Amino acid sequence: MAISDRCEFTDVPSSQQQRCSRLYDEVFSDMMQTCFLTTTPEVVPEEQGSQRPNHISETVTDEQVNRWWHIGHPFSQLSRLRREDVDQGAVRTRLESVRSEINQHGIDPGDAIVDAMRRNRVLVFGEHHSPDNPPRQLLLDNMRRLREAGATHVAIEASVSLQEHIDAFNNWASIDRDRLPRLLRTDSYVATLEAARRAGLRIVAVDRNRTPDDYALRDAHMADRIGSILENPENKVVFWVGSRHGREGLHPGEGAIERAASLLRRRFPVCSVLEQDGNTMGGFLCEFAAGENGVRQPLAIRTRDTRTIANTCIFNGRLINPRNHAEDLDQRYGQWDMVILFPARRR
Repeated sequence: MAISDRCEFTDVPSSQQQRCSRLYDEVFSDMMQTCFLTTTPEVVPEEQGSQRPNHISETVTDEQVNRWWHIGHPFSQLSRLRREDVDQGAVRTRLESVRSEINQHGIDPGDAIVDAMRRNRVLVFGEHHSPDNPPRQLLLDNMRRLREAGATHVAIEASVSLQEHIDAFNNWASIDRDRLPRLLRTDSYVATLEAARRAGLRIVAVDRNRTPDDYALRDAHMADRIGSILENPENKVVFWVGSRHGREGLHPGEGAIERAASLLRRRFPVCSVLEQDGNTMGGFLCEFAAGENGVRQPLAIRTRDTRTIANTCIFNGRLINPRNHAEDLDQRYGQWDMVILFPARRR
């Protein structure tokens, strides 16, 4: 089975899909070789006498090892890389190492984002644009604390053509949610905007009018708009945006996209946040937020404190860069400064 059979194509012309299919197979085989055939995570010994929180069970069952093939890495089903080719002991060691790092480095996410705002000019707060959205509740609950930490603006992923309407909202008019982007019209999104307004933060639209192939243009535009706000040294920005816009770095090759957070980091101190929700299953770490054996409460993890997590691939089967799919395939958690795990909720 080719990986293209298990991927969600976004804005990929049918004429490109055969060429892309070969690329997926090549990239995924390389990633699997890197993750499980040649490397084993190094376990960092704990200081003697230290006692860490028990956020998640560190026991890895045979079932969980087997489930590896059905979660955030669909490349595990590649015909050229059979299950028996992969060192199951290495899989188990990696899963154990991830659980150990969650316990060792997991902290309160509210305190983590407030501290990040205090230390940086931009907090890139990433989310999946879904109605059931715990990152929005976290942001809502901590909006006043973010203001106290120095935030002056909330930049949102809406077209600058809406700024006049948003300015009216800033001045306590109601907002016409039908004018917002389709995925941002939910009650949870509007409630979070209202929390920002109550906290005294100015809401600004920083996106451009969208076309299907304008991902790179959008990131550059958003970074420029936020950069203009930060020309005033008193200003700090909560950049509330889809998680992918927070990624650092470029994959080699033509058509690679440098995301907004990476562009901003050239000029300003930035902290980028990636959410992993046990309900959306939008990446590998979501597995550790789901089920009875997942985390027991929301947790933030600074990727610089980790080894295994930082170097683990995120890929969730969704490809959005039509010119350089390898960039989507080879995303790793270390390309964000912080990951926040949200436990699965009963539906």
